[in-house]
Amino acid sequence: DLLQTPVYSDSYRDYAIPGRASGEALTYVSYAGGEPGAVLFGPAGDGEFHAVLIGAGTEKLGKQSPGIQLIYQVIKRRFAEGFRSFDMGLGNTGYKTHFRVEETRLSNHTKTFSVAGYMTALVYHRAKPVKNLLRTYVPNVR
Repeated sequence: DLLQTPVYSDSYRDYAIPGRASGEALTYVSYAGGEPGAVLFGPAGDGEFHAVLIGAGTEKLGKQSPGIQLIYQVIKRRFAEGFRSFDMGLGNTGYKTHFRVEETRLSNHTKTFSVAGYMTALVYHRAKPVKNLLRTYVPNVR
């Protein structure tokens, strides 16, 4: 879990706390039996919320799907407040199939100015097809 690493947990904490005060970052928490069951965090602005981090107590509450329940409640709340978009971030992960999502295709165009930059861009752009190929043989490749 990346959040067990101080550089990641400190980064999220250092953004979440001041972002909460300004409204630039939102954190939603659901509780079960007085304990946090799921947490949803992301930046917000101009009426949009971008869900970038979700955590759930799946060890104790896995059958209740606390993460999915929290996302559902946040979407319901935001739509009741007049918002019409909920950004679930990049990727086509399984939990998104519980919602009627519209996938946005992204393109990445790179301009390089050195041989090292060219090599880095080449590896970057070729990594995704190799990763997809590996997924067919090794399902746990992320």
